[in-house]
Amino acid sequence: MTANGGVNTGKFTYKSDDKFRIETKSRTIVGDGKSTWTFTPKNNQVVISPADDNTNSFSIRDYLYEYPEQCTVSTYENEDGTYTLILKPKTSELDFKEVRLIVNSQKLINQIELTDLMNNIYNVTLENTRINQNIDDKLFIFEIPEGTRVIDLR
Repeated sequence: MTANGGVNTGKFTYKSDDKFRIETKSRTIVGDGKSTWTFTPKNNQVVISPADDNTNSFSIRDYLYEYPEQCTVSTYENEDGTYTLILKPKTSELDFKEVRLIVNSQKLINQIELTDLMNNIYNVTLENTRINQNIDDKLFIFEIPEGTRVIDLR
């Protein structure tokens, strides 16, 4: 779900070393661990930013290993056998108010619900999760389409 109440569906691929690819109808976001490319076909534009720029990068590792140390973490068991982990930052250094992670019995994340500093709620539901796949690193290289406007912030 987007901040304005719209819903985006798509495909999310993640590999260790913070390599990821998110493909929706309206945008493709690719990260190779060093840079992040955000391509918006409607605007025929790609924005390239450093991966450590938190506004444009995404790291599951941060939610699992970095943020819990910087947050108060509460855990609840749900009636359906899943668990909810609620992360609330201890300081104002993180760019969210709260993150809820729904974890299933196989210890896989089913859902991420992030409330940002402006009280916008972003809900990501993960379905058909497959782990330990042999994913080619080429998937995490963004090929800029010819004629695309490039904004390079690196």
